[in-house]
Amino acid sequence: WNVYNKKCKGFIADFNKDGYGQERVSFHMVKQQSSVPATPTVTVTAKLSASLKRLSTPPQDESSSSDDSESDELQRPQLMKKTRKDKVVVFWVSYLEGQQRVLLFTQDERVAYHARG
Repeated sequence: WNVYNKKCKGFIADFNKDGYGQERVSFHMVKQQSSVPATPTVTVTAKLSASLKRLSTPPQDESSSSDDSESDELQRPQLMKKTRKDKVVVFWVSYLEGQQRVLLFTQDERVAYHARG
């Protein structure tokens, strides 16, 4: 799995068997420079959600253009932005529930612990 659409180092997620683990994920938080307090334009949770959505969505026809949220940012006028690099721990759990394989990503250690049990 990869937080940045394969534009950075990815992580191995061996979801063919039961298992669990954690990864330290580096990410860039972008804030716009303004007199009004800015909020981050992209959060880790949003990136993970987008990655998981792509994993669970059936592949589309190769000839169609991809709907990438990052391309929207490229089309907007460039504003003064401040970038900060942070790290978070992402826990993952892989388990079989009936006939369905579940691959869970969370930042909450308690959720990961309960999913393992």
